[in-house]
Amino acid sequence: MAAGRCDEGIKPSCSLQLIENLDSPNSAPVALENLLADCAPDIIHVHNLMNPIAFQQLPSSKTLVTIQDHRVFCPGQGKWTLQEQQCTRPMNESICADCFTSNDYFSAIMETTHDRLAAIARFRISVLSRYMKSELMTIGIKNEQIHIIPPFVHDLPATSVQNKDRILFVGRLTRAKGVHAAVAAWKKSGLTLPLVFAGTGSERNALERAGFEVTGWLDRSELAEQYARAATIVMPSYWQEPYGIVGLEAASLGISVVTWKSGGTLEWSEAENTVEWGDIDALAERLKKAATESPTPQSLVNPSNVMAELLTLYQDVIHEHNEN
Repeated sequence: MAAGRCDEGIKPSCSLQLIENLDSPNSAPVALENLLADCAPDIIHVHNLMNPIAFQQLPSSKTLVTIQDHRVFCPGQGKWTLQEQQCTRPMNESICADCFTSNDYFSAIMETTHDRLAAIARFRISVLSRYMKSELMTIGIKNEQIHIIPPFVHDLPATSVQNKDRILFVGRLTRAKGVHAAVAAWKKSGLTLPLVFAGTGSERNALERAGFEVTGWLDRSELAEQYARAATIVMPSYWQEPYGIVGLEAASLGISVVTWKSGGTLEWSEAENTVEWGDIDALAERLKKAATESPTPQSLVNPSNVMAELLTLYQDVIHEHNEN
């Protein structure tokens, strides 16, 4: 494994080589020649790489790139505009400029986004959802290049907690993730169960000042306990979710997620718990009903099937490389 950094507490189960600037979101010098020469990989699977210069050094014939967020096709806030509206239009300078207050910053980030897109367009690509595939096709990536490999629930232990004593929000505590929409909907619902936030982010201090419980980031066993205590989960993401793995985890534990139509959430959300994007009143009404229901646990994605699809894709990439 090669990475730009290794966060504290992370212990890879394989050898790890740290490479300067590999984690840069911008064009920055990065040296991959020695790595590629030393390990002579059959296939290179790239995750969370955004540095265009790094992409330019990878051989297109043996590289698979997983795209997990919007930075290839949106220079702004994740298909959510500065005017706080959904963006359904393809990236271009005249449209995207409206989401920035600094022309210089916009010019720089737009150039990087174009460089990144040009670099990635050479590769086979995997994405998490049909939504992500459609966005990439809108900006010119060919259908046959893109493969949907959904995430699956991993290492989320069962727990014996039975007391449903909270409404839960799980994820980054940012405006884009809808923390203020969650608060507004919870207040309108009239529910007496407290709204609890599992995660951290730029809105954490404001939420704590307002009297909400915020757990911070949790390990998997602690998160499982929070899920188990939730009567329902609220997930009103303003940005267009690439997938929304919280919904997948909740379904596996038999917990409903009240959300609105946002990107990849339609891959797993139940129709009765999904309301129109931005509709706080509908979100509140559905939240009130969902808090009294008892869904049945369900596995929406089979891990064995997903891994089989991924391994087949690996074999296809290797076969094409050998043919060429």
